[in-house]
Amino acid sequence: LLLRPWRWKSGPSGDALRRELGAALGGDAALFSSGREGLFALLRSIGVKEGDEVIVQAYTCIVVPNAIAAAGAKTVYADIERETLNLDPTDVARRITPQTKAVICQHTFGIPAPLSELHELCARHAIPLIEDCAHVLPDAAGPLGVGRTGTHALLSFGRDKAVSGVSGGAVITR
Repeated sequence: LLLRPWRWKSGPSGDALRRELGAALGGDAALFSSGREGLFALLRSIGVKEGDEVIVQAYTCIVVPNAIAAAGAKTVYADIERETLNLDPTDVARRITPQTKAVICQHTFGIPAPLSELHELCARHAIPLIEDCAHVLPDAAGPLGVGRTGTHALLSFGRDKAVSGVSGGAVITR
């Protein structure tokens, strides 16, 4: 199968995965060849363009700011919390401007980001919250669970990710 990807990239297996992800995480799922491709497509689909800003934590993987740059936007780095290495909601609030079009929170090393605070902050400013779930298993329990809180959730299925599938990615949209 690895030598003949056309046999599994589309068809019943992909459709089943899309349905299961959507049902488990409460949204519509789209599959991509990588998480970074999914992030780029997501940014474009929510209208991120040149001159816009996307807030991310300063401690992140280079593919995140690369996808933002590819969409034509500017990456705005926010501080992280010392204890969790996750996005600091207080610093995010200071960095929001009229050009801010999204906030991306990653769950660093499998430690959940401060979802309640980020969700409330983004809702107050009508900014989409994108959860980067590359290094955490989404939590199917509760309305503010990991992978279920943001407007969107990004999954990466690379060999070094929490959900390893050798390659691939998904975006869940609510």
